[in-house]
Amino acid sequence: MRNRITGWLYWAALGVSAIGLFGCLISTLWIGALVWIVVGAGAAYGLAAKRRASDRAAAKVIADRADGQNRDYLEGRPSGVYGQFEPRELP
Repeated sequence: MRNRITGWLYWAALGVSAIGLFGCLISTLWIGALVWIVVGAGAAYGLAAKRRASDRAAAKVIADRADGQNRDYLEGRPSGVYGQFEPRELP
């Protein structure tokens, strides 16, 4: 649940910074525009970090499953060859 909330906060910060940047550029407040650029860049970095963490977690799950299947193969278990999809017994 916490990851979902932080994702929404990052997207909200990115949207607000875009609106603030647009407002500052229209009224020629260049220093204010720099503040909004920094806020938007921080939100974009947070979103990218969240995506990288998610990708690393997914890769770890796959690697753990592959290591388990390799162990099974070395020990002569059928799950080492077939993984989760073992063939049916022949009649």
